[in-house]
Amino acid sequence: MLRWLLVGLVCLFGVTLGGAAHAESVAELARKLRTHEDFRVRTQAALALGATSSKEAIAPLCDGLDDKVDTVRAASAGGMAKLALGGKDCLERRLRVETSSNVKKMIRKALRLIAEGAGATGLGPDAKFYVAFKTVQNGTGRSSVSGVAVSAMRSRISQGKGFVFAPSGESDKQAKKRLRKNPQVVGYALEPKVSTTKTSGELLVTCAIDLYDYPGGDSLGGVSRSAGKSGIDEDDESEEDGLVKKACGQAAGEFMSLAAQVD
Repeated sequence: MLRWLLVGLVCLFGVTLGGAAHAESVAELARKLRTHEDFRVRTQAALALGATSSKEAIAPLCDGLDDKVDTVRAASAGGMAKLALGGKDCLERRLRVETSSNVKKMIRKALRLIAEGAGATGLGPDAKFYVAFKTVQNGTGRSSVSGVAVSAMRSRISQGKGFVFAPSGESDKQAKKRLRKNPQVVGYALEPKVSTTKTSGELLVTCAIDLYDYPGGDSLGGVSRSAGKSGIDEDDESEEDGLVKKACGQAAGEFMSLAAQVD
């Protein structure tokens, strides 16, 4: 929802986020968001502020949440979601009084991304691995399996020492900035692929994880684990979820072993 709403706003107003952010300072963008009479210009400014990767953009974006135009408020929340650097209090305050359902959705998305981004503060002397998740390639026919797979991997990886999760929606620029401050940390992007093989009375789930350098994107190989069970109904979703958890948890453990060897 966040991605497509932002894309819609960009197309509507002809904004290139990166270009706008680089062409104008945070102070100039903040002035436009707060004072310009044209709501389209205010919307452009909010989107561009979200692309600055600067904490100085939080205050004007918070002000933008009170704009009289829904589109500007949505763009301000979207900008804060893209930043994922703070602003929780003003987002929660606005959510309590907001009347637009679309703006509410954007605010909730921003709050989630900011909460996830807070996990990146775990980067420090004890951090060794920075882990991001790419979109799950789900070949099971059940959309809910993607969430089950990622949850299982995160649960397994969180048990290891030195592993820190990158926030959802983090840009390459933000990742590079965080990793530059922590040169001892190695970044990995995990792209899970979940598939099932169903035969009479038997279900086999395979969880393959393609590994990439993060945020560079170079392929680093992959790991794969499978889990199966006999004597179950082919349509038993709970049994399938259990096998997905097992296979993806084990595959995540294999990744952790490989990461430790490289380290």
